[in-house]
Amino acid sequence: MLRAENITVQIGEKHLLHKVSAEFSPGQINLIIGPNGAGKSTLIRVLSGQLHPKHGRVVLDERGISTLPIRALAARRAVLSQHIELPFPLSAEEVVMMGRYPHFIGRPGLHDVSAVKEAMLLFEVDHLASRNYQTLSGGEKQRVNFARVLCQVWYSSAETRLLLLDEPLTFLDIHYQFQFMEQLNQLLSQNLVIVGVVHDLNLAARFGHKIVLLKDGKVLAHGSRDEVLTKEHIADAFQIMPSVYHDPITRQLYLLF
Repeated sequence: MLRAENITVQIGEKHLLHKVSAEFSPGQINLIIGPNGAGKSTLIRVLSGQLHPKHGRVVLDERGISTLPIRALAARRAVLSQHIELPFPLSAEEVVMMGRYPHFIGRPGLHDVSAVKEAMLLFEVDHLASRNYQTLSGGEKQRVNFARVLCQVWYSSAETRLLLLDEPLTFLDIHYQFQFMEQLNQLLSQNLVIVGVVHDLNLAARFGHKIVLLKDGKVLAHGSRDEVLTKEHIADAFQIMPSVYHDPITRQLYLLF
C-alpha cells in the first residue's frame, strides 16, 4: 500500500499541492487526472520521493518513504518522467539496462540480462535492441522507456514495488495507448502499485480502477471511476459539462463532449 498523507508542496506563496491525501493499492490501476496546473506531476514526484513536501508524508508499507535508503528505494520504485532525453549515444538495450542499475554493482548478472530481455519482449521493442536510442521515433523511445522502468521492478518480491508513470501515453498513437494500458492490466497480479497521470478522460474511465481528480492542487474527488467521473466533477475541474453514458451491456462509462 502506498499512501499520501496531508501532502502540501509550496513555492513562495503558491501551493502546488495543498493537504492532499490518497491511497494507492496493489492490484489496481490508479490514475491521476486534472486540468493543466492541477498538481498531477508534482504529486508523482512526491510519491516517488524525488520531491519532499513542506507538510505531510508518503508512506509505503507503513514506513515513511523518506526514511528508505536511496538505493533500496530505487530497487523497488521506478518512475517514468515526462521528458526523457539522453545527450549521449546508447543502444536501446543499454537504455533498458539502466533500469537494472540499482540491482547490481559493476557488471549486470544473468538475472539482470533476463529482466531486460523479458521487458523488451513485453513491450515489443526487442527488435530495436541494437538501434541507437537517439535515432528512434518518439513512440519507439517511449516504449523503450516503458521496458526500462518495468525491468527496474521486474522480479516478484515480498515488498510492495511502485511503478509511477507521468503522462506515459505521450507520443503514442491510439493503438499503442490501448496496448500499453492492457499491458498494465497484465501486471496487476504482481505485488505492484501502479500510479499514472493521464489526460484522456475516456482512457481513465476505461482502465482506471481508482482515480484521483485534482484541481488547483487539491483533491476534488478520489474513488472509483463512477464516483469520480461525474458530470458535476468534470464540469468543476475542466469548466466543460459532459454527457455521461453507461453502456448497459459492457457497463463501460463514456464521457461525451
